[in-house]
Amino acid sequence: MVNYKLHYFNLDARAELIRLLFAYGGIKYEDVRYSFDEWPKVKDDGKFPLKQIPVLEVDGKPICQSNTICRYLARVIGIDGKDNVNKAVIDMVADSCTYEIVEKAYDHRAPFAEPDENKRVEKGKVFRDKKLEPFLNNLDNIYQKLGAGKYFVGDELTYADLAYYRMINNVKPLLADLPTPHPQLKDLYIRISEDPKLKEWEKTKAEQVNVSEKTLIDSSSWTEFDEFAKFFEALFPIDVCMQ
Repeated sequence: MVNYKLHYFNLDARAELIRLLFAYGGIKYEDVRYSFDEWPKVKDDGKFPLKQIPVLEVDGKPICQSNTICRYLARVIGIDGKDNVNKAVIDMVADSCTYEIVEKAYDHRAPFAEPDENKRVEKGKVFRDKKLEPFLNNLDNIYQKLGAGKYFVGDELTYADLAYYRMINNVKPLLADLPTPHPQLKDLYIRISEDPKLKEWEKTKAEQVNVSEKTLIDSSSWTEFDEFAKFFEALFPIDVCMQ
């Protein structure tokens, strides 16, 4: 049996899709979560090739870069596509959801990026209108051209669907005010969310006493500048290919 150990902070961010893949694949792993105080003390201990996280140890061998880890796990689980074209389409959808939306959403969601709540609200509206709405229009077109089947690529769930599910969870507060409803994309999300393994994962997350991404965003404890700076410095340089 392969031994997996995931290293990241005690929040969702760039590890959430990785954890979703573990949950969907039913793969056991050790979920090592560092506090922001711990990370500077451990990043030089040799486990982290680029001194960044997330890092996944596979039988002690470290793999870094979040999307690389995701694609590796998708191959292990067998949800990375049945042929080279399918694999490329799946990567295209997954990378687009991550790079175009998830990675660009922090500016309006988190106090470490914008301490002023009113400005965050305004930035959220701009993000919704200028980025999220056009992206979902394009994604809807892609889905239609792929056949608008049960999932993005055919009738079996793939890595692309999990990346889409993660992306929608990331921007849910903005969806109600979108001018275009995208009913088929909504149905796709509901279909994915009804998977028993994903339901169990969400239930497990809700029961965990962890510092979640939502807690970090909503918490009034992030009002001190040194806390902002610590979180910003810890999170954004972590995974250079995601900048």
